[in-house]
Amino acid sequence: MTNHPKSQTIKALFIASFLVVTGLLIFAPGDIQGFGGGVGDGKFSYGGCICHIGEAQRGDGTISLWASTLEPDVNQEVTVNVNVTETVLTNNMTIGVFLLRSMTGGNGDQPSEDGWRIVTDPVGNQNNYVKKTSPGLGSEVTFEWVMTSPFRSGTYNLTARVHHGGNSVSWFEEGGILTFSVAGPPLLETEISLDAPSEVQVDEEFNMSARLTDASGNPLIGHDITFSRITTFGKITLGINTTDGQGYAFHSDTSYERGVFLLEASFDGFSEHAPSNATVEIMSEGDVEPEPLLIGGVPPSIVIVIILVVAGVWIAFAYVLYQLFMVRKLGKEEESETS
Repeated sequence: MTNHPKSQTIKALFIASFLVVTGLLIFAPGDIQGFGGGVGDGKFSYGGCICHIGEAQRGDGTISLWASTLEPDVNQEVTVNVNVTETVLTNNMTIGVFLLRSMTGGNGDQPSEDGWRIVTDPVGNQNNYVKKTSPGLGSEVTFEWVMTSPFRSGTYNLTARVHHGGNSVSWFEEGGILTFSVAGPPLLETEISLDAPSEVQVDEEFNMSARLTDASGNPLIGHDITFSRITTFGKITLGINTTDGQGYAFHSDTSYERGVFLLEASFDGFSEHAPSNATVEIMSEGDVEPEPLLIGGVPPSIVIVIILVVAGVWIAFAYVLYQLFMVRKLGKEEESETS
């Protein structure tokens, strides 16, 4: 018993459609797969990391903002909730929310530009952008940030922008504005300096030091300094050390790859003292070749996997074309036999 050419054609077309859809799902940008989230969790404003296929469309989701107080004192802890209800989502039901000070479309929209400090974000980190999964369409999802207010009195705004996807379309909604009146005397200014070698060798330990002082240059003693490496995807904490009697904190680290790296020493503030930070660039050189990073920071191992998947899709596509050719040939042979 042989299959009818038409049934074989339908089967082959089904396989081809499945492969095409699968390929699109694998290689589509984040806007199609879910939200317009770009790099994922990170300290970015929406203009700093979103990549859309064309322009995102304004959705009809509902966003409401709430704060534990709109009149905090300087450096007071404040809870901010962003409540989101969506009517259009992709299959993975992902929602990405930016907590912002403004919506100009650049990294200057980050709340930290006004002096807000994130104690904890909705997933336990310290980012102003977070993604969560909705339990279902029409369900309210709450994103909660705990923050400390700016260290200078004044009027400050916070708002939110939501990104998500629906089919092949990117959607966004913008929330209202929370206006805060921050009162109280300003915190005392602090200054921090960071010293590190301009060049280091791969796999060799190097030392860095930071000095914390007040505005008059007097050392601040017994305060924690966080040493970090700043990357495209946020900060990587290298260590936390305490200032000594001269205001110095020290840290040793090792570079395991070549390239130029940005290091930071930061003071989170304490009591009446304001936060501060400093950065330096170092060049890491040596004989050990690291795995080079490609566009977007994608390592070759990931690229190899993508290439293999692409090759597999094309091989399967070629097989489907061959099957279609054979079905057509078989159909012509049967027509000639019956004629």
